[in-house]
Amino acid sequence: MEAGPAPTLRPLGPLAPIAALRGGALGCDGAGAVVLGAPLEGAAGAVWWLGADGPRPAALDLPAGGLAGAPLLAGIDLNADGLGDLVIATPGAAERAGGLWVLLDARPGARAEADLQLFGATAHDWAGFALAAVEDSDGDGRPELLVGAFGADGADYGAGAALLIDPLRPDALTAPLAAHLGQAGSDHAGFAVAAQGAHLLIGAPGADLSAPEGGAIYRVPAAARGARPLLDPTWAGEAAGARLGEGFAPTLAGVAVLRPKRGPSPPPPALRWLPLP
Repeated sequence: MEAGPAPTLRPLGPLAPIAALRGGALGCDGAGAVVLGAPLEGAAGAVWWLGADGPRPAALDLPAGGLAGAPLLAGIDLNADGLGDLVIATPGAAERAGGLWVLLDARPGARAEADLQLFGATAHDWAGFALAAVEDSDGDGRPELLVGAFGADGADYGAGAALLIDPLRPDALTAPLAAHLGQAGSDHAGFAVAAQGAHLLIGAPGADLSAPEGGAIYRVPAAARGARPLLDPTWAGEAAGARLGEGFAPTLAGVAVLRPKRGPSPPPPALRWLPLP
């Protein structure tokens, strides 16, 4: 495939630092090329390989409105064959049910179709809005994925969910290994997700626990299975509108979190570190 025009990079405004903390839309394919997700490119979003020979588009038939590549995982070995694979999130696909495009042994120009196309269970789930790789938690020698679906109906309408899945199963998003469920409407659990060793981190920025929209971050065992309510947060935002859990990254002994810009005269966005309790 010939190299196409360079991707158009558009700023994401206030979501840009959140995307960066969630892993963003950048990855490495394991062979020296950077993989770039461009979710606002065209009608479906786009994915580009950025190598020594310049940018090369992935010629994939991506779903219209899918926001493809926000986020993505590159270089992960999903089937334990020693080759790098690519997972492209399409959170806006299928009336915003969301989904994932899985390409095994993904290389520039290798093929034009995904090996697996996974779709969220229900419209407006936004499955794939957040995405993280999880070290093998069940002993089968392969990694799992943690997929944020902040619009899903957990214990209440719009409470959100974080789904632990085996990405090689065709029903991965509709029959997950584990579903960590938000408990109140507009918790938006799964807005941000990450893995931290043997634990999963799940953000619920809309949670009203210590304060209205104070938000929360939950730290749960990666080995847990089945439908599990998110009940006791590891960290809860103490200020109204803090929306803790909107963006974060794991550290060795806690999390680095984004303090979003909120209110008519707020302080600028900033990072702070929360240690494990």
